[in-house]
Amino acid sequence: MCRCPALLTDRELNVLALIAEGNTNSAIARSLHLSAATVKTHVAHLMHKLKARDRAHAVALAYRSGHVTVPGPPTNPARATQLPVAAGA
Repeated sequence: MCRCPALLTDRELNVLALIAEGNTNSAIARSLHLSAATVKTHVAHLMHKLKARDRAHAVALAYRSGHVTVPGPPTNPARATQLPVAAGA
């Protein structure tokens, strides 16, 4: 089980939350007024601390820990997509 708040810095938690929203490193850099290289470093650090295999695994761990929750409307409406609804649902 991930103990994200105990392991990660506030900045790494911010970056992880933005990853969970589907943002790229470039978009995160623009949002946080950082360089792309700095964001890449934060991502590498949080992946190492969480022992995550990839970004999706890091997001799954963050959801399981309760640090990241299902958001309301996305912060970047351009990234919003409509999910298909199964027949009979």
